Amino acid sequence: MADYYGLFTQYINVFAIIWSGIKTGLLSFIVALIVLVLFKKWVLVRRRYPALRYLAISYYFLIPLVCFGFGLVYGLITTSRDQIIDKLPLYQSTAQSFAEQNFDFNLKIDVYGNKSLDEAMNDAVNDIEYIILSEIELAKQNHQVVHQFILTVIESPVGLKLIKSNLKDKVASGVGLNRQLMDEVFEIKLSQLFTGDTIIKIMGFYVTQIANGFLIPLVIIWLILMLLPVIEIIFACRYNKKYQAFIRQTDKFSQ
Repeated sequence: MADYYGLFTQYINVFAIIWSGIKTGLLSFIVALIVLVLFKKWVLVRRRYPALRYLAISYYFLIPLVCFGFGLVYGLITTSRDQIIDKLPLYQSTAQSFAEQNFDFNLKIDVYGNKSLDEAMNDAVNDIEYIILSEIELAKQNHQVVHQFILTVIESPVGLKLIKSNLKDKVASGVGLNRQLMDEVFEIKLSQLFTGDTIIKIMGFYVTQIANGFLIPLVIIWLILMLLPVIEIIFACRYNKKYQAFIRQTDKFSQ
C-alpha cells in the first residue's frame, strides 16, 4: 500500500486532502453543536442521578469532538479517493502499453460437451486469473510498482467481474443472435479484453472499493456512538415526563 501511495503522490494534492478533511471535520463539529443547542430543552432534561446530569453537560464537548474526528477522517478518505480517480486517466497510455506487451496471446473458450456458456466463461476467467497472478510475480521481481498495481486491480473481484462481462460481449458479438447455440471452441485475443479504457475503469472501481472498505465501518461506528447518547436522552425524557406527571398528581392531592 505504501508503494501504491508513492505511485499516486506525484499526482494528488496532499495539502488539499488535509484541508478538505479539516473543513469536513469543522462542518461536522459546528452542525453537531447547533443541533445540541437547538435541542437543549431535551438534551439537558432532568436526570435521576447527578452523574447522568454531568454526562448530559459533557455531550456539548464530547459529541462535537467525536463528530470533528470522524468528519476529519471521512473528508480525508473521500478527497483522496476522488483525487486518485480524477488522475487515473494519466495512466491510460501506460495501461494500454502494458496490456499490449503482457497479454498478447489468445484465450480459448471451450464449450464442447455438457459445459454451458456460463461455465465456459468462468473457466476462461479462472485461466485469466492464473495468468495475471503469474504476471504479478514477474512485476514484483522487476520492482515495477505501476504494473503491480494494474495487475492487482485486474485480479480483484471487481476486476474479474468486469473481465467476464467484456468476455461475454466479445463472444456475443462473434456469434450474434445464436450465442446460446455455440458448440465450438472460440479464440479471443486476451489483449482485446484489456484496453486502456477498461483497465482505467477497473482501477476506478478498485479505488472506490478500497475507500468504501474504510468509509462504511467508519460511518457505522459513528452511528453507534451517536446512538448511545440519543438512547440516554430518550430515557431521560421519558423519566422526566413521568416525574412531572407524578409532581402534578401530588400537587393535585395536596390541594
